[in-house]
Amino acid sequence: MNSSGSLKNQLKMMYIFLVIIFLLTLIGGFIFITESKKPKISIIIPVYNTEKYLDECLNSVENQTLKDIEIICINDGSTDKSLEILNNHAGKDSRIKVIDKENGGVSSARNAGIESSSGSYILFIDSDDFIETYLCKNVYDLAKKSNADIVRFNSLDFNDGEVLDCVGDENNYDKNKIKLRVRRNCSENPFTGNLNFDSDVIRNKLWKKSVISKNNLWFVSGIPIGEDTLFNWMSAPYVHRLIDCSNILYYRRVNRENSLMTLYDKNTIKKLNGYYVIVKELFEKYYSDNYINFEGKDEWVISRCILLLYYPVVNDIKDETLKREYAKKSSDIIDFYTNKYGVKLNEFEEEVDELRKFAGI
Repeated sequence: MNSSGSLKNQLKMMYIFLVIIFLLTLIGGFIFITESKKPKISIIIPVYNTEKYLDECLNSVENQTLKDIEIICINDGSTDKSLEILNNHAGKDSRIKVIDKENGGVSSARNAGIESSSGSYILFIDSDDFIETYLCKNVYDLAKKSNADIVRFNSLDFNDGEVLDCVGDENNYDKNKIKLRVRRNCSENPFTGNLNFDSDVIRNKLWKKSVISKNNLWFVSGIPIGEDTLFNWMSAPYVHRLIDCSNILYYRRVNRENSLMTLYDKNTIKKLNGYYVIVKELFEKYYSDNYINFEGKDEWVISRCILLLYYPVVNDIKDETLKREYAKKSSDIIDFYTNKYGVKLNEFEEEVDELRKFAGI
C-alpha cells in the first residue's frame, strides 16, 4: 500500500513537472515570437513646418538598408503642408506611423514618439536633416554585438542650400573608426574618463530603448532650447556601455531661415529663460531623491550652472539694465539650489561673485 501510494505521488509530481515545463515552453515561445516581431529600431521624427525639407528627410529614412524599422512622425501642429507630406509617405510605406497633435513643442513631440515606440533601439532625427542610408544597419549591428546602451556617431553640419558630395557611398565607412568604451561602474563619473558622455545633442546616438523606459527618462517641456542637452544629462548616469563610431552618418542642416536654433541663437534672454528650467531640473533630479550619485557630482553640476548661467550673462547681454536683471536671476537660482542641497561652489565661487556684482548685490 505504501509502495503504491508512493508511486502515485511520484507520478503526480512528474505530471505537475511536465505541465510546468509545457507552460514555460509556451511562455518562452510567446516571448520569442513577440520579441521577433518588434522592429529593431524606432525612428522618431518631430515635425513642425518643414515642408521644404521633409521629403529629403523621409526618403533617407525609408531607404535604409536595414528594413526592420518603424518610423514615427509626430506632426506638432504644423500650419504648412507638412502633415499632407507625412500622410502621402505613410500611404506608400506601412512602416510610417503619423501622430497628429496640437503644437506643444519638440519635447512633447518626442515624448509622444517614445510612448508609441516598440523598437529595441531608438533614433531621434530632426525633420529638416537627413541620414546615410546605411546608418541604421551599421549602428544596430554594433549595438547588438556589444550589448551597448548607446552607439554614438558623427554628424556633419551643412548650410541650407548647400549641396553635399560626400553622401551615399558606403565605401566611406571606416570600421577602424570604432571604439568600444569600457563598462563603467555606477560610482564612476559618466561625463569624464572612459565613457566621456558630456555631449549636448541627441541626434548623434542610437539609444537602447530599455535605458529610456526603465529609468523613466523623458524630455522636459517648457524649454525653448537645450531640451536635448538636459535629456543627455539625465540619461548619462544610466549609461554603462557605449560605442563610439566616428564615421559621419547624420547630416544636420544649419542656418535655416526661421528655425528655432537660428531664432534663439539671436536671443540670449530666451536662451537664459530655458536654461533656468534646465538648472532647476538638474538640481531636483540629481539631489532631491539622491538617486543619482557618482564621483565628482557636485563639481560637475556647478560647472554646468556656470556654463549655462554665467557666460551668457557676462559675455552676451550688452544692455546694462538687462545684464543686471539676469545676473541677479542667475545668482539667485544658483544660491537657492546650492543652499537647499548643501552644494559647495569651491573653484566657481569667483564666477558667482561676479554675477552678484553685476546684479548690484
